[in-house]
Amino acid sequence: MRSLRAQVVMLLLGCGLASPMTGRADGFEGTLKFRTVSVPIDQLKGLTDGGSADADKLYAIPIDKVMAVPGVKPRETTIQVKGSKVRADTGGREPDGYVIMDIDQGTSWMVMPAQKKYVEWTKADLKALADKMGEMQKQMQERMAGMPPEQRKQMEAMMKSMPGAAGSDAPKPQVRALGKTQTINGMQTTAYEVRIGDDTAVGWVTQDQKDLQRTFKKLREGEEKMMSRNPGPGLQSALADNGLPVRVQKVERTDYRIEELVDVQRMPMAVELFAIPAGFEKTTPQQLMQHGRPGTAAPKSD
Repeated sequence: MRSLRAQVVMLLLGCGLASPMTGRADGFEGTLKFRTVSVPIDQLKGLTDGGSADADKLYAIPIDKVMAVPGVKPRETTIQVKGSKVRADTGGREPDGYVIMDIDQGTSWMVMPAQKKYVEWTKADLKALADKMGEMQKQMQERMAGMPPEQRKQMEAMMKSMPGAAGSDAPKPQVRALGKTQTINGMQTTAYEVRIGDDTAVGWVTQDQKDLQRTFKKLREGEEKMMSRNPGPGLQSALADNGLPVRVQKVERTDYRIEELVDVQRMPMAVELFAIPAGFEKTTPQQLMQHGRPGTAAPKSD
């Protein structure tokens, strides 16, 4: 289970496909809806030729069949954009909770309606969290020295996925066109394979949303800088060089993961959506860490 610090960083940075951190929204105003589905590979073997767990076979399974697998619970996220302001719901992590981001200022506010409170996060706060994650990784590395090989391998994989993961200089992405096209969620897309070191994904991108393509690339690059102590281009921003990612398919250690942009709506957005509600009390990141996860009350003392 992730530590609370990791959960908070992931909450602020991991709202679906688009995770706004830096850069202006290039004039787009409206809403974006994203869906993430993660299914254990063992549950999909019956849907592939010969029960294969090969990545290409998994990618070929129609999305409706993946969604029909018993126990699959898609996580949906809504992003609302107006100029330099972005509002992202928490994708079910906290009921009614949401994050407001001012891209120009580099400041975020996590709003908790149930408590009528909000937490302000500045660049300095996020950097401090990333530094603490680095300290935690150092302690974990020291503990790994005495672990059995299999346990050490699992720990290394977990550390790699943590925010602020340390490591050598990031490898350069290798992007290859696959010569395939299809219409996904009403958008005409083209397929690309992206390989970065041991990580590989297939992304379907559209050229029909030029302003969103620029926005997405800036926002993903900002996230990747925050999520790594030695940042380099990630799978998502590498795909964004060729278009706006509409679907990204990736086989992880035990799961098959699909991230999709399912809907784009261009419309005027009310200013009030991007402001802290009147009467809400400001709390601090430190108090949030001390009192537990967002949306829960602090334990009462006897």
